[in-house]
Amino acid sequence: MFKDMISIIVPIYNAEKSLRECIESVIYQDYSNIELILIDDGSIDRSYEICKEYENKDRRIKVHHQSNFGVSSARNKGISMANGEYIFFLDSDDRCENVLNYCVKVIKKENVDLLIGGTDYYKNNKFLISEKANLFGEEYKIYSGNGKDKLNRWIMERNITDFPELLVSGKKTIRIGGVVAKLIKKKSIGNLKFIEKLGYSEDLVFMYELLKKIDRLAVLSKPIYRYNYREDSATNSEYNPRIVEFNRELSKYIYKISTEYDDMYENSMYEKILEIYWSSVVQGIAYNPNDKFYEKAHKISDEFKYYSYILKKLKINNVRKQKNKFILFLCKHNMNICILLLSYIRKIKGE
Repeated sequence: MFKDMISIIVPIYNAEKSLRECIESVIYQDYSNIELILIDDGSIDRSYEICKEYENKDRRIKVHHQSNFGVSSARNKGISMANGEYIFFLDSDDRCENVLNYCVKVIKKENVDLLIGGTDYYKNNKFLISEKANLFGEEYKIYSGNGKDKLNRWIMERNITDFPELLVSGKKTIRIGGVVAKLIKKKSIGNLKFIEKLGYSEDLVFMYELLKKIDRLAVLSKPIYRYNYREDSATNSEYNPRIVEFNRELSKYIYKISTEYDDMYENSMYEKILEIYWSSVVQGIAYNPNDKFYEKAHKISDEFKYYSYILKKLKINNVRKQKNKFILFLCKHNMNICILLLSYIRKIKGE
């Protein structure tokens, strides 16, 4: 491990259009003590060739090519290749702001395990919004203690509009962000890995597990990451044949997390599970062009029973209200499926 070095890990899949800008946002940083680890995850465009081109120009760049195993596998491979004292995750269509020098100064001065910065959001190169902590004039703030204590302090000290990176869907609820816009001490990661069988939100689970391992963290009041909104991301696609399978796995981990933290987080966990449920029904069932109407109805019934069971275990009192929100959501997508769902709701015991 090289002292003060940042290992920047970029999972890549068919990113030839944005890859050059991503790479150059790293290699032209004011902070030069870096290694850039490019993991090509089975791209079929020119991504791998672009990676090799930059590798031949800059000895700080390492390139690894593998079959299309997914973003979790790519990130895990990057961690195993990393020689730096710190880890920074960067997606191939995003950019790293020129602030790594400042981030290292803070993380060294305050001896923190994790540094969290803000994110600037762009679409078609047009600025949309900046998400960052409102620290009331302070450049950064330090939190210490075990994972539960840190989360409690965030909730008690931050207003819903103050901390969009870590929160929030209502008072005293939180939603931990993913792994981007964060600088992490590699020793804090240890043997922690991304769960490769999760099709998405794997970074959410990773961050929850990481929080339990660290002692101190810093929250910056400035953006350190530029996110480029993409229309074709996994969360925006209309139909994904594996989404139901992925969601079942994810819901298990979200429920597990909910049992490890205080009751104040149950509403947040509830809403996350409900969001997963919506995704299964709409993206994995309702839009399936291969299933007939009655087949969709049967699958929706199975999903409804499964998630109703999980939600009831969370001891949330506003289940009916949340289900009504779900029905309204479905109305926008498929009225016939909505009608079928209504008929099944009446059959659920206790409704």
